[in-house]
Amino acid sequence: MVILLCPNHHAKFDAGLLTSAELKKIGLTKEQYKRYLPKKRKTSKADEKYYYFWGDGKKPYKSENSLPKSACPSGKHNWESTYIFGTQRCTKCKAIKKAKGIFE
Repeated sequence: MVILLCPNHHAKFDAGLLTSAELKKIGLTKEQYKRYLPKKRKTSKADEKYYYFWGDGKKPYKSENSLPKSACPSGKHNWESTYIFGTQRCTKCKAIKKAKGIFE
């Protein structure tokens, strides 16, 4: 089944957040909607490209959100390129972001 939606409503559809009024507009019932919801949640593209390191740099974190609370809040890092290709360092909290694939 193909349902044409704008990007905002498409994201809401995938997350299961459409209201009954919005479902009625596209011609779906709640039961049909539950059937068409994606089984897997999508991850953000940015988190798929990098490993994040904190402190001694031995333990890789999978996303910026999973860094310890003592690091900058998510989205507030000030990433600056380093002399090593594919590596960036936060100038505020010194967290390190390394591109996946380059170091593997």
